[in-house]
Amino acid sequence: MKNKKFQKLVKDYFDLFVKRFPEYGSFLGLHKFDGKWSDEGEKAYLENIKFFKRYLKKFTEIKTEKLSEKDKLDRKIIINNIKLTIFSLEKLKMWESDPDITEHIGVTLFLLISRDIIPLKERIKKINKAIKTIPILFDRVKTRIKRPYKLWVEIAIESCEGFESFLDNLKSIKIEKNFRKEFLKNINIALKATEDYKKFLRNEILPKSINRYIIGKDNFRKLIKLRELDLSIKEMLETGEKALKADKEELKEIAREIDPKLTAKEVEKRIEKRHSNDFIEITKQYRRIVAKAKKFILTHNLMKIPKDEKIIIRETPSFLVHTTPFAAYFFPQKFAKEKIGIYIITPAKQKRLLEKHNYTSIFNTSVHEAYPGHHLQSTLALKNPSLVRTLSEATETIEGWAHYCEEYMRDVGFNNTSETRFVQTLDEIWRAARIIIDIKLHFGQMSFDKAVRFLMKEVGMEKDNAIAEVKRYTKNPSYQLSYLIGKYLIKKLKREIQEKMGEKYSDRFFHEVILDAGSIPIKYLREEFNLKIKK
Repeated sequence: MKNKKFQKLVKDYFDLFVKRFPEYGSFLGLHKFDGKWSDEGEKAYLENIKFFKRYLKKFTEIKTEKLSEKDKLDRKIIINNIKLTIFSLEKLKMWESDPDITEHIGVTLFLLISRDIIPLKERIKKINKAIKTIPILFDRVKTRIKRPYKLWVEIAIESCEGFESFLDNLKSIKIEKNFRKEFLKNINIALKATEDYKKFLRNEILPKSINRYIIGKDNFRKLIKLRELDLSIKEMLETGEKALKADKEELKEIAREIDPKLTAKEVEKRIEKRHSNDFIEITKQYRRIVAKAKKFILTHNLMKIPKDEKIIIRETPSFLVHTTPFAAYFFPQKFAKEKIGIYIITPAKQKRLLEKHNYTSIFNTSVHEAYPGHHLQSTLALKNPSLVRTLSEATETIEGWAHYCEEYMRDVGFNNTSETRFVQTLDEIWRAARIIIDIKLHFGQMSFDKAVRFLMKEVGMEKDNAIAEVKRYTKNPSYQLSYLIGKYLIKKLKREIQEKMGEKYSDRFFHEVILDAGSIPIKYLREEFNLKIKK
């Protein structure tokens, strides 16, 4: 039985959360928030900290005796979530150092345009409303940049340039004549504001920016402790280093299977040669392979796929290209009738870089990003009625699941070739390298340039792609280690559940509990399994 007091507190918190952060409400499909922006000023950030502390106190004070088992678990999840948010805002204070607001603006507008859940005419009105207020947003951001980090200022300038291109492209949208004049006027105002903001960054912020930003050993340790991964940093680093060494040896063995006369590097080059030189054709290949993966899951009854889901494949928008070298995914809207996820793929700057969109890699990336990876996981997670779980975005579960799916799909026969094993092992080398870089970069033991060289040497990544990767790593401490550590924790949990259930265990049950639970930390997934097994 649900506890009304707890449910009311959750609802109050959620309603105030989306009011405070309307873009998030819009992402979830609450259309009254479309076209609205959060307050990005310093005062608003300080008020946000007070807001989260106030609700942390309220959730902590809730008596657990009268709560159902599910509500007890939800209470733990939301307390963990709020503690992490407070730590990020109050201790890491990255908002004082990162002026890159155009990426956030661009993603919000891109998703409004891309999702055709509401008519184009309505979407354009909301986009127009959002564009009109962009100059105010830039002015608010200026009030909070107290200790700018040089690299992030440079990234923000790049984002501005990409965003200007994105705004220019909006001019080509076909809209009614009587509305077009106002729309174009507001785009031009936004373009002028973006250019002014770029000059402000270049002339006023860049000269006084610091050359290095690290959160430091103590803060990184606290962050890992708050994430409740039940692994020490030493254990995670050892996991990354062991995996890097073991996977490199395995790569050599698979290369010998493919062709005993070739080295691993030569096999990699041979696989990479199997790609189209036309990006439009590459996009079509992604669509075909995504459809193939979905059909395979349904044919073999591996996992449930809801009927109201859809995935759209788009080219990566210009303002994201400098930090997204390959692909990414945006989750569907919880409150929309149709659950539309957006899978973006990045065109190569040079033709030779199209090699990364080779046929085998497209299979693996699409399992990770679409079925049964991010798209299926986020679609089912957002179907969970709990508002607590809607707000939970545990990266070890999200990224760990997608990485786990790569191996699982191969094991059950989806494109199970030596070439697939080779590409997956190569990708696992990349994920192992991420653990090492993530820890050492934020500990202050590895510089940006050294991290780029590490990716080039250990993973064989092209310099431009390695730079784009490490730029993203600097902004998300402890995120990058979540891929391989998350996969490791999911496989560990799987072994525990198999042992506990014995003959009653099935992969279908294991996967459905994870998918239905929401994107909650693996520690709490374990508790979710205990509740399900009891039933």
